[in-house]
Amino acid sequence: MISIGAFFGLKNSALPATLAANSAPQTATPNAQILSQDQLLEQVKQALAQSKPALLKACPTESGKTPDHFLIDFTFNAEGRQIARGFSEDRNNVHPGLGTCLSDAFQAISIPPPGKTVRVDAELAFP
Repeated sequence: MISIGAFFGLKNSALPATLAANSAPQTATPNAQILSQDQLLEQVKQALAQSKPALLKACPTESGKTPDHFLIDFTFNAEGRQIARGFSEDRNNVHPGLGTCLSDAFQAISIPPPGKTVRVDAELAFP
């Protein structure tokens, strides 16, 4: 009986060390270039420009009206994949429902690997 208790006692005492090893903080991705916020914003603007034709097709607007303005906040992981997005609409926009259409039609974008998790706020004038 004592040996069984000792076995389970030792087995359970090794568990926290295993959990601690798996919960180590993430480090920056090796060989990734750490960019300034301005450089990250420029990469996001380029990705948005590439997305705009598909958004125009999915969410047509009346021509001749002033463009609507949106603020989009992106979060990217160390590899440059979008992991979160927030979408805000200016209250003075002239196309009702456009924000909802854009948010629904928006495909995740990616940027070159920043080497760490980053958050970027970008403006989108549409159309």
